[in-house]
Amino acid sequence: MTQKATRPGARNTGAAIGRRDRTQDIAFFVRHARAELDAYTDPPFFGSGYGRYVGQHNPTAVTARLQQTAVEQRVGRQIREVLTEAQRQLDLGEIAEAGRWTNGAGWMILALVKWQEERA
Repeated sequence: MTQKATRPGARNTGAAIGRRDRTQDIAFFVRHARAELDAYTDPPFFGSGYGRYVGQHNPTAVTARLQQTAVEQRVGRQIREVLTEAQRQLDLGEIAEAGRWTNGAGWMILALVKWQEERA
């Protein structure tokens, strides 16, 4: 049996996407993906008393947190590059479909990373 063309409960989704301005679709998904990235790569403990307090009692925890933050920021930069590249090259309809099917910006990022790997 073949997969349904639309999500359960959706009506005439393809026609609706065809009528919408696809530039708005890509702008919406990229904007939300970048906002999610910024929230993910923000170091939450810098500038707060938490890091100093932990450092007095457990310096290893602070070192581990700094290393984790560096990794998160590097991954964030890589994902931003993928988003920018996808925004330049990917067909607007495809990115609208990716965002619609992946149910949120985080999953869309993963879809874009997978797409980038397939294209490479």
